[in-house]
Amino acid sequence: MNSSVGNALYYNSDRMEIFDNVSRIQGSEEWSEVTEDEIPSVVNRLTELWPESLIGVYRRAVIFSSSKNYSGIESILEGNSNLINWNDGSILFCVVSLDFSKRLQDLCPSISKRVVFCGGICDCYWMPTEVAKALNVECPDEMYFSALEDCHTDIVNSTWAYGSSETYDMVRDIIKFMDTIGLFTKRDSKLVSWALNAVYGIGLLYTIEEYRNNGYGTLVVKKLANILGTTNRNPFLVTLQSNSIAKSVIGKCGFISLEPAEFMKMMQYLDNV
Repeated sequence: MNSSVGNALYYNSDRMEIFDNVSRIQGSEEWSEVTEDEIPSVVNRLTELWPESLIGVYRRAVIFSSSKNYSGIESILEGNSNLINWNDGSILFCVVSLDFSKRLQDLCPSISKRVVFCGGICDCYWMPTEVAKALNVECPDEMYFSALEDCHTDIVNSTWAYGSSETYDMVRDIIKFMDTIGLFTKRDSKLVSWALNAVYGIGLLYTIEEYRNNGYGTLVVKKLANILGTTNRNPFLVTLQSNSIAKSVIGKCGFISLEPAEFMKMMQYLDNV
């Protein structure tokens, strides 16, 4: 992404995002300009606005920037703010560019931390809001779309490739607080396919086995992208480079490829993986 406003950064408390492209700043939303040095304090403000049930469990802030100046984030990690309490556990970095990943690894020895990588290298994709808004999503006559509810936590978590007892609360909170979409049968309201907009973008895509090969996965991804686009949010999506099935779905939806990235945890040397 190219910044159209020089080194200026803006943040939005409703979206909990920091962004450096003025094209995202539109409508009646309230954006405030910040400097690179102010990132630690702004991130702290954004995470404090996250629902109380998630504080300390799923605190997050999103930073979009074409700048290669990581001084603000490095300042946070070095302990120059109260944002991170390392006693609470590890810090998960979602969708980290490969050059920033190297910077984090180089930083670790000086702050007595270590990095653990989560899976392999991923490919990242995004969709302009105007494209997402214009997506034509036709629901099959025998089906209907609806947001997921708390009662769907079990099936979503149990079918997710990374799901476990430790991720149950996280999945439940994504369903409760984030955008989700499910495809249901009209006959008996059975959930057959779904996708969730997690902190790293659209994910947790799944279709029940007996309903596969009908294009339902593509359908729910396009529907969720359309929902995000109609609220002026760019849909993002991340998948492992080895996931050919997911890439097939992505290719049918109109996403644009970005740079590769990694998921990684930073933790104390004495912590267990």
